[in-house]
Amino acid sequence: GRYYGDAVFDPFTASGYFDQAVAGSPSPVFNNLRFGEPAVEPRGNALSFSAFFQGLLLDPQMLAGSSRQATLLRVPFFEATVGGGFVSDTGSPGWNGTIEMQGYQPLPFPVSFYAQVSGLEADTQQGLDTTSGLLRLEDRLISGSGYVAMQPGPYDRVVAYVNSSKLDNRLSAIPDPIILPFGADLSDDGTTRTTNAGVAWSHTFGYRNVANAALFYTNVDQNAVGTRLAETGVGEVGTVVESGSLQQTYLAAASHTYGIGDWVFRYGAEGGKIDVATTESATFYFPFIPPQSNSVSSDDSIDIGRIYFDALYDITPNLKAEAGLFGTLMDGASVDEQRLEPRAGLAWTPAEGQYLRAAYMREPSSINYATLAPVGVVGLQSNQIGLQPEGHSDTFAARWDAEWSSRFFTSVDYQHQELYDISLAIPATAQTLDLSQGRMDRLSATANLWIGGGLGAFATLAYANSENQDPSSEGFGLALPYIPEVAARVGLTYVHPSNVSVSLWGSYVGQRLGDVIGTELEPFWTLDGALQWEPLDKTVALELSAYNLLDEEFQVATGTPGWGRTIVGTLKVRF
Repeated sequence: GRYYGDAVFDPFTASGYFDQAVAGSPSPVFNNLRFGEPAVEPRGNALSFSAFFQGLLLDPQMLAGSSRQATLLRVPFFEATVGGGFVSDTGSPGWNGTIEMQGYQPLPFPVSFYAQVSGLEADTQQGLDTTSGLLRLEDRLISGSGYVAMQPGPYDRVVAYVNSSKLDNRLSAIPDPIILPFGADLSDDGTTRTTNAGVAWSHTFGYRNVANAALFYTNVDQNAVGTRLAETGVGEVGTVVESGSLQQTYLAAASHTYGIGDWVFRYGAEGGKIDVATTESATFYFPFIPPQSNSVSSDDSIDIGRIYFDALYDITPNLKAEAGLFGTLMDGASVDEQRLEPRAGLAWTPAEGQYLRAAYMREPSSINYATLAPVGVVGLQSNQIGLQPEGHSDTFAARWDAEWSSRFFTSVDYQHQELYDISLAIPATAQTLDLSQGRMDRLSATANLWIGGGLGAFATLAYANSENQDPSSEGFGLALPYIPEVAARVGLTYVHPSNVSVSLWGSYVGQRLGDVIGTELEPFWTLDGALQWEPLDKTVALELSAYNLLDEEFQVATGTPGWGRTIVGTLKVRF
C-alpha cells in the first residue's frame, strides 16, 4: 500500500495526501511505558496530521464515510457509534469507551462532519528489579475531536477542526517494608492538557492551480509533582518537586500549488510565534527543622517563520525528481536560529514492480505546529526522533520496494541521520533526556506474503547503530539511549469474508541502553494478538487486543519494568 501510494502520488489529488498520512515512518526509540507493541514498522508520525489536513483541503467530503457499508456514489448519511470495554492489566481493572458521530449533507452545499469522544483508564503493577517492591502506573485519558469540512462553492473549500485531550497519570513505587519500615511516598503525578485548533480555506483558480490559507493554534499545558519522601519515625526526609510548562503556538500559513506540463511547483510561507512559560519549585524536608523551598521560572516568546519552494518533475514516465529549499527563522530570548533547509530526491522504476528511491532532507522539529508545506521527498519520510523546538535533522534515505508477484512483496529501507538538539522522554518520569547532537544509521527489511485464501504472513527486521555525540554528556561516544540495536516483528493475519480478522505476531526488542550513562538492558520477545469481528452487517464490532501474552519480564529503562500480560476488549454498536 505504501509502495502504490507513493508511486502514484499527485499533489492535486486528495487520496495521495491521505496515503502519506497513513504511511508515516518508523520510530526507532523504545521508551513507551504503557502497553503496546514496539514500533518496528512505519506508522503515522508528527507530520501525518499535516498530510491529512492538506488532503481534506482538496476533497473535504473524504472526511466522513460510513463504517457499515461501501457506496459507489456519495449519498447523504448520518452514523453514530457507541462503544465501551475493559482493560485487564496487572493492576486493578480498567475501562475504555468511545462515542463517534459522522455524516454528510449535500444541501445547501456539501458539508461533512466528524466528532469523537473517547476515554481510557488503566492500572499496571510490576515488580521492581532494584527492590522487592512494586511499581504502579495509573493513567486516565479523555480526548475529543471535531471536524467540519464544506464546499460552499464549486471552487472553494473550507475545513475547521478542534482536537483536545487530558491525560492524568500517577507513577508510584511501593518499596519493601524491610527496606523502608516506616513507609514512603515515592511518586510522580502529572497532568497534560493539549488543544489543537485550526481553520483553512482552499481555492481552485484553474486546472492544476490551487491556493490554500490557514490559521493554526496549539496549547500544551503540563504540570507534574515528583515526591520522594521517606518516613523516619521522627519526621519526613526527602524532596517534593513541582514543575509546570505552558506552550502556546499561533501560526498563519499560505501555500500555492501550480502545475505546468511535467512540472509541479509548491511554495508558501508560514509565520507566527510560540509563547513558552515554565516554573519549577523544590521543597526539602528534614526532621526537626521547617521545610526549605526555592523556585525558578522563565518566560519566552519565540517568533517563528518559514518560507519554502518545492519542485516536482516527471522526467520520464519511470523517473521522477523532487527538490526544494526551505528557510526557517526562530528568534527569542532562548533561541536564535536562521537555517536553510535543502531537500532533493529521485524515484526510479527500472522494471515492472520495482521502485527505487533516494533522498536527502534537512528538517526542523515538527512537534510545535501543523504545516501546509510538502511532507517528505518523493514519498520518503524521515525516521522519528524526538527533538527540541529549535532542533533539526539531516537525513539521507534510500528505499527499494519490490512486487515480485501478486503474492510476495518486499522493501528495504536505509536512513542515515545527523540529529541536533535531541529530546527523548525518560520513562517513568516527567523529564526529558536532552542531547546537543547524535547520529543514527538504521537498516530495515520487510516481507509480506499472501499464503492463500485469507491468510498472510509478514516480517520486519531492523538494525540500528547510533552514537551520542554530545561532548557534555556522560554517555558521550556511546549509543543513544532507548534505541535497540536489533528489532523485529513477525506474524500471521487471517481475514474471513464474514468480517472476521485475526492476527498473531511476535515482537523482538534487542539490546539497548536504559540511560545516558550506558546501562545495558536485556533483549526480549513479546507475543501479541488481535481479533476483530463485525457481525450483523457491521452494526456491531467486537475488538480484542492482547499484549505480552506470555507475561515476559523486561525493562523499558534502567530499573523501570515494562507492561505485563494485558487484554483490551471493546464492543461497539453502530446506528
